[in-house]
Amino acid sequence: MNGRGEMMTLEEDVPLTKRAILEEARTFDLEIVTKLACTNRRITRIACLESCVNITELNLSGNFLRGIQGLENLVKLRKLILTSNRIESLKNIEQIPSLQHLLIQDNKISSPEDFEHLKCLPNLQSVYFQNHGGDLPNPVCKVRHYKIKVLDLLPDLRNLDGERKPSKNLFNVDVTLLEPEGGVGGLEDAEGREYCFAPLEENIDTDELVRPAKALLAEMHTLNISAKDEISKAKKNLL
Repeated sequence: MNGRGEMMTLEEDVPLTKRAILEEARTFDLEIVTKLACTNRRITRIACLESCVNITELNLSGNFLRGIQGLENLVKLRKLILTSNRIESLKNIEQIPSLQHLLIQDNKISSPEDFEHLKCLPNLQSVYFQNHGGDLPNPVCKVRHYKIKVLDLLPDLRNLDGERKPSKNLFNVDVTLLEPEGGVGGLEDAEGREYCFAPLEENIDTDELVRPAKALLAEMHTLNISAKDEISKAKKNLL
């Protein structure tokens, strides 16, 4: 329902207005606004922000935004929250080079090609396409290895979907139980099963990734052997 009590259609254009900005900011001077939250107002288009040159944090979550535009004058913007809209592309996000944190969960971004727009953000530190637990995802989150694609473009990113200091290697290697010939660097446990480390893609530094796990499994193997020896001694003493 809109302000007149009439049912709103999906095609209706409801831009962000100066009045809404002033109401939320509780001021009469847009230039002094540093933080602004206009949430759950059914806004379909970003507008009227050209005078808000000192905004550092903008929250437009819970609206009907279809794209990213009208932010080119926000030269101090560091945090942008666009969660739960209808945005299909990251186009124009490159117009905010000051941006450090982007939260865009629960939208309609479906193509990894959109990640290219993020390359033009030299100060970007964190991006959320979904929450850490996997809820509120974009369709692109279903693309296999989408996190690796993001990190290939943004190797210095500090936080991806809530994963702090992410490394693409964390999403690139599967440590599992395999047949002896199925992986690299196999270790046999006390039951005779071999643990192998299987890279999912080529050109991965498996030595660096596997070394800590191999050391742990080797220690477990040693403990199992020691336990078996102690059990054998105990059985002999009982005879």
